[in-house]
Amino acid sequence: MAKVDTAQAINLRLNHNLSYNRIAKIQGVTTQAVHQRLKQFLPTEETELFKNNRADILANTQLRIITQIDQPKLKKAGLRDLVVSAGILYDKERLERGLSSHNVSYNVITEQLQKIDDEEADLRRQLIELGAEDSNTIVEDSGTE
Repeated sequence: MAKVDTAQAINLRLNHNLSYNRIAKIQGVTTQAVHQRLKQFLPTEETELFKNNRADILANTQLRIITQIDQPKLKKAGLRDLVVSAGILYDKERLERGLSSHNVSYNVITEQLQKIDDEEADLRRQLIELGAEDSNTIVEDSGTE
């Protein structure tokens, strides 16, 4: 009997919305074989619930790890693993909340560019109010003199 082509089956299921039965016919396997193979890979309602609450779940897990650190564990080698885990979860939580330093920098740059665009628009309006017929020509001409 043929084996389920997992990559193709996932593609057909997720990207083409085919039924298990149709995928089985395409691959020449049983519907049960397709279902058994894909059930471990495809998202469930639980997956969506986790994705929608991931930052809070990570924060809670981080808290549970941190509360396990006490004086006796400070002297044991396993502490390093707990601290590393807490740090990783902290980083992941920040990413989930959109607080990574890369995101913050991007947001700051975007805000600055928007302010510059707004200032340029105001200057163009002022030029027009002062009687300039075409603020684009004036701005371009001022750079060439």
